[in-house]
Amino acid sequence: MFLNRMKKLFILLSVMTVMLSLSSCEKKDYLVTIKTKFGDIMVILYDQTPKHKENFLKLAKSGDYDSTIFHRVIRDFMVQGGDVNAKPGNKNKIDYTLPAEFVDTLFHRRGALAAARQPDNINPKKESSGC
Repeated sequence: MFLNRMKKLFILLSVMTVMLSLSSCEKKDYLVTIKTKFGDIMVILYDQTPKHKENFLKLAKSGDYDSTIFHRVIRDFMVQGGDVNAKPGNKNKIDYTLPAEFVDTLFHRRGALAAARQPDNINPKKESSGC
């Protein structure tokens, strides 16, 4: 029941505006603020994953992430959102993948931002979804 309420709460997001706090130098980690009507989420895009960082910033700056929803919520595990292709009226379909950028010093833990990808049996190169 809690999970259903959380899903409904996140799906009710009518506007997800991504505001970027950017420095002028290309070779820096970026602090990104994801603004929702329920509060802000601050994440860091690391320079050690340059293709993922560049892709996220490109989609954020173009407004593609605006008004996307959190479409999957699993209590005590994760939330998933930012599916540009599911956004009503979107004409900019994302049909590309990004090469894997695994870094030994970066790992998933509570609060980490990660890119979605298909399972290994479908995606042996472990490429990330474009959005």
